[in-house]
Amino acid sequence: MPDEDFPPFGGPPVGFETHPGKTKVAEPAAVDKSVVDQMNTVLTRLRDAERRFGDVQELMRFHEEESRKNINRLWTKVKESDGRITELSHQLAELEKQLHLVINEIRLTAKKEDFEVMKRFVEYIKPVKFVTVDQVERIVNDILEEHGAIKEKAIEE
Repeated sequence: MPDEDFPPFGGPPVGFETHPGKTKVAEPAAVDKSVVDQMNTVLTRLRDAERRFGDVQELMRFHEEESRKNINRLWTKVKESDGRITELSHQLAELEKQLHLVINEIRLTAKKEDFEVMKRFVEYIKPVKFVTVDQVERIVNDILEEHGAIKEKAIEE
């Protein structure tokens, strides 16, 4: 570039001509129309890029907010699930205790072989043919009364 495009240090800006006592603006140099079109195109693209960038930022904010909401919902569900799992664990432990009690009770019950032995003894003894003490007393009293009545008849005769 030629030195004449740059003003001397401390001098007036390019495009101004100074005359003693007067400062006048020089006429702008003719700018090529293709350069102006290119600048307008670049500015249009820049504005479009800025608009798109703003849209992307807004979309990012929206997605961040929705992500936070989803994370909070999921965290709440995880806490609820953890509570349920803890409760189920306690219930399972309680059922296990009860199952052990039932198993111990079953161990204390008679086995099938023991039951069969008892059944044979009952069939052998046949307790159905046994009488109760009250029944024996009644039978004895009846017999005594009969004998007493027979003896009285015999004495009378």
